[in-house]
Amino acid sequence: MGRGTRLEIKSAPASGSETRSRLKISMDLLKDIAESSVTWRTIKEDGLNLEYSVPIPKSIADRIFQELENSLEYFTGNLTLIKVFGKVYPLPRQQVAYGEPGVTYTYSGVTVPALPWPEPVLNLRDFLLKLKGIKYNFVLVNRSHLFPNERTFY
Repeated sequence: MGRGTRLEIKSAPASGSETRSRLKISMDLLKDIAESSVTWRTIKEDGLNLEYSVPIPKSIADRIFQELENSLEYFTGNLTLIKVFGKVYPLPRQQVAYGEPGVTYTYSGVTVPALPWPEPVLNLRDFLLKLKGIKYNFVLVNRSHLFPNERTFY
């Protein structure tokens, strides 16, 4: 782990032009969401200033989730392990990172490299840029195995 870590990727099944056309449909739906239709809420307490919203309607979010489920490629090998107090454990989730060239994320002695942005993730990043004016340079996608009956990305 850490130095000399091999980068391996586990591919999810993809179906060529059919997958591309499905991606385009849902991503086009994202472009149709007007900034003015998004309602923002704020929580302010001592040391906290949180602004949040649910900007993507459930029907569109479900389609995007399915596209991500079918197209994301997760790390395998050493990048699926974590070192805690000197002992190595398998991660209880699948994960992959996407971002700008050269960006990495390090935690618990593991350095996670950013792979190039896949189209669906890049479209979500661009949607957030349109909504809030923030251009993210990295995302760590986690697919939980803790709740196998729930569809969970975080």
